[in-house]
Amino acid sequence: MIKKKLVTVLASVCLMIGLAACGGNEEATPELEENEPVAMVNGQPISQQSLAFQYEQVKLSYQQMGLEINEETEAQIKLHVLDQLVNSTLITQAAVEEGFEASQDEIQAQLDLFIEEYGTEEEFVEVLEMNNFTLASFSDEIKSQITINKYIENKIAEPVITSSEVEERYEQYKQQTENMPELEEVYAQLEAEIRDEKNQASIGELVDQLKATSEINILI
Repeated sequence: MIKKKLVTVLASVCLMIGLAACGGNEEATPELEENEPVAMVNGQPISQQSLAFQYEQVKLSYQQMGLEINEETEAQIKLHVLDQLVNSTLITQAAVEEGFEASQDEIQAQLDLFIEEYGTEEEFVEVLEMNNFTLASFSDEIKSQITINKYIENKIAEPVITSSEVEERYEQYKQQTENMPELEEVYAQLEAEIRDEKNQASIGELVDQLKATSEINILI
């Protein structure tokens, strides 16, 4: 139960629109050593450990939805996860190059939230160690995610969502759903959904631009 809870907590750090750069579970794809690179991005390796951890997160979400993972699905998921790791690495590299960074105060503030979640620092460290993290390595992951967020916020404009877009989305759901609530009841939810989709699209365009000028080698 504790380990499952940590998985959720780690995902909240790592998963930002699928842009992940965390490591921590060596059980997946056992044919590779955990530190053996599975890809190189502008000369920077992505380790098997990182791929394995992120694969486990997706696998867990599939299981929670009652979806079966067969051999073919597993291969597809791993390729998708690796692509997201490449994306994360590209954005992190670009962010660092342009001078975006997380302050120690920002890192500590986020770390304190995680420690509070587990009661004491000692208890939190114990759970981290169960997942092949140290406090220092986990702090590095927080630093990376804050850096990514700052870069994206600087590069991507706040999307504009019109009332007609929300109404159109509402009508789409209304045709598919019985007893659909009134528009006013779900307006904010639909608006947030559209905003997220537009942000995802903008980030995708940003990543495509970075890929166009990068050297990426997939090693699996």
